[in-house]
This record gives sequence, structure tokens and C-alpha cells, in this order.
Amino acid sequence: MPKTKTALNRRRRLKNLLRKADRKAVSQSTHAPEARDNQALARLAEGVWRLKRRVDGQNSEDRDWAEPIIAGLNHELKSLGVETIDRTGTTFRDGETTEVVHNEATADWEGQLVVTEVVRPTIRVAGTIVQAGQVVLGPKES
Repeated sequence: MPKTKTALNRRRRLKNLLRKADRKAVSQSTHAPEARDNQALARLAEGVWRLKRRVDGQNSEDRDWAEPIIAGLNHELKSLGVETIDRTGTTFRDGETTEVVHNEATADWEGQLVVTEVVRPTIRVAGTIVQAGQVVLGPKES
């Protein structure tokens, strides 16, 4: 029994739709990083940042073996497009990609504020902020 022209057209359209869906799935899986992958990279970068902060306070023997490992991990993260931003000591401006968790300045302080401590660093993956930083502010001494 010969197929009708409508059935052939329907079948052709379905094949085209399936091909487009396959191409889209492949391009998304190879070109666009998944949000959960970025979150995993952000957690890893924050862990390396915390480790470095802890090692910086140790004696030189502990730093000697740990610093090359931390530097290697940071290099690998950087090659994946991960940037860890520690704003300690910088002047704070409204609109930054940080959340203020505490402000040590008095309520009547009118001068500039500086980041005195970073609770969590800002993590950027491939130019996109994946994790907003958390900071403690204090008055900037003149």
C-alpha cells in the first residue's frame, strides 16, 4: 500500500525536528557549561582559597610543602576559567558583587568603608559571577 503525501510530509517533519533536538542537545552539552558544574567549581575554588588562608598563618615548614600544591590547584582552576576574588583591604562601593554580612563602622560614620574581612570570596567562572562574596566592612582610616 503506497504512503500518502501527507504521511510522508509528517514523517519528514518529525525527522527534522528530531535532528534539530539532537543538534541542540549536543551543542549545549559541549559548549555551554552546566550551572551545577559551575557551582562545583565555585565550591572547589572556595575550598582552595580557605586552605591558602589557613596555611598562610602556619609556620614555614607547613607552608613549604603546602604552597606548591595550592599554587598548582589555583593554576588548574584558572585554566578552567575560574577566578577567585578576595576583596580584603579594598574600598567598598555599593553595587559590587558582594553581600555585606557585618559593618563595623558606627552608625554616624560618613567616610569611606573598606573590606576588613572576607567571609566568602566572589567566584567568577568564564566571566560570570557564580558565587557572590560575603564581606565585613569597617571605616577607612585616613
